[in-house]
Amino acid sequence: MDRLEWCIEKAVEIGVETITPIITANSERRKLRLDRLERIAVSAMKQSLKFHIADIQEVLSFSEFLESIKCEHKFIAHKSAEFPGVPLVNIETTGDVVVLIGPEGDFNPSELEAAISAGFECVTLGNSRLRTETAGVVAATQVAQLIENY
Repeated sequence: MDRLEWCIEKAVEIGVETITPIITANSERRKLRLDRLERIAVSAMKQSLKFHIADIQEVLSFSEFLESIKCEHKFIAHKSAEFPGVPLVNIETTGDVVVLIGPEGDFNPSELEAAISAGFECVTLGNSRLRTETAGVVAATQVAQLIENY
């Protein structure tokens, strides 16, 4: 839980607008204290002088999440060699962006296939194998840089 809280704190400081915890086949936690996560987000917003609080959404199953996303720019970050991806830092995009970050152990092949079928593009965050919370912060940073530099 400490790692998730740290990730949310940093993502809010970077400027992430919405965070939706999802349950995947490899997820360790199935329930979260959203009230605590929201307090952490408020604190991070104040500390970083942001004007908007990140929306911490209810926990969704992987399939519910895929069905709920209406964003045009959808990416899934993973390390599977079966589904090669382009580096997120090389994407040229503007507007809303969604990046799916998997649990420890990554997404399973059927989840990757479902995301691709739902219009998600496979991306990588670099050559290193990252912990989930680190991947979330790296993805948030890379997207923020893409949007600011475009």
